[in-house]
Amino acid sequence: FAASNGFIQRWASRHGLVNVALHGSSAFVNVEEAAERKAAIRQQLGGVDVDLIYNVDETGFLYRGLPSRSYVPSEDRRTARGSRATKSKNRVTLTLCCNATDTHKVPVTMIGKAAQPMCFQGEGSASPLPYLSQKSAWTDASVFKRWFEEVSVPAVQSRTAHHVYLVTDNLGCHSSISHPQVSIIELPPNTTAVYQLLGAGIIVLLKNWYKKRLLYRIFSNLDSLLYCQVYCRGVE
Repeated sequence: FAASNGFIQRWASRHGLVNVALHGSSAFVNVEEAAERKAAIRQQLGGVDVDLIYNVDETGFLYRGLPSRSYVPSEDRRTARGSRATKSKNRVTLTLCCNATDTHKVPVTMIGKAAQPMCFQGEGSASPLPYLSQKSAWTDASVFKRWFEEVSVPAVQSRTAHHVYLVTDNLGCHSSISHPQVSIIELPPNTTAVYQLLGAGIIVLLKNWYKKRLLYRIFSNLDSLLYCQVYCRGVE
């Protein structure tokens, strides 16, 4: 017996099942421990002005990758192919941080492999974002500490003299920072997919915005702007 796609779709529909992309590690969370920790965090932040509560998160970013989906003529649906750039694996890590009211955004920091990327050399070619380097373009304890001391704390101090609270996930590299004006609050293990504020849509919106800008630059020489707009729908 070989079930067709239609058979599987109708069977799933009858039983109330949907197809989703599995991600994150929330399946391994200790629910009771997470609930206790969440209650303690709420109690700690109960009387705090939400404007003083910040959240930080990192995300991998394939800055040269093009969307793998787009609209094509129906007669070309089986023959349409993407370009080599579609599967480009050039990546950096972005560190994002903002407060709960979205009234203060700490500058997005980029972490790459090269200590001095060639694209940022020369007059007028400086990086528009704070740039840090790490051999794997990942966030480790030293890079996160530099971000905290050189980017986050100065940005917060330029805006307020009040004590602030920084909500992070429970990565080991996040435990190496401290500052008298900042209290670090770690979320329960494996719960960032549920409780991480930046993961609730901010990061994906930033990536979509960047990819749309990238596509507009690629197709800027085309006569039809409509083609670019249709292609951009593949990003959404």
